[in-house]
Amino acid sequence: MHPYYVSFLFAAWVYQRDNFDVSIIRDRQALYRINTQGQVENTFVLKIINKTQQVQHYSINIEDSQNFTIHGQFEYAVLPAEQTINHITVVAQHAPEELKTLITFSVIDKQNAEVIEKSSSFFSAKDTW
Repeated sequence: MHPYYVSFLFAAWVYQRDNFDVSIIRDRQALYRINTQGQVENTFVLKIINKTQQVQHYSINIEDSQNFTIHGQFEYAVLPAEQTINHITVVAQHAPEELKTLITFSVIDKQNAEVIEKSSSFFSAKDTW
């Protein structure tokens, strides 16, 4: 393989590489829980990997913010070439019609507006409200 071709492939890979990576999975401790206001809550584990050499700031939100909200922290700073692991709580504002609802999270790199979307399931139960 010609050295220029290898250099070109490496440059293309670097150019297309994301500056961060995200993983969101449901916490396996409980399917769901009812909070003191009688709302259904689910807990998720959020992992953010900063692939840059600078401190990066990220925010997280939910696509369906009228029906679901994040309680607690939703902005994170991640050190260069580090990973942060956080537990986030999502609360249903209204009783979900289904026992399992697909929700989409958006994690935004606040420096360059790069967005990664991840979906997960929100669980509830009939007659919880």
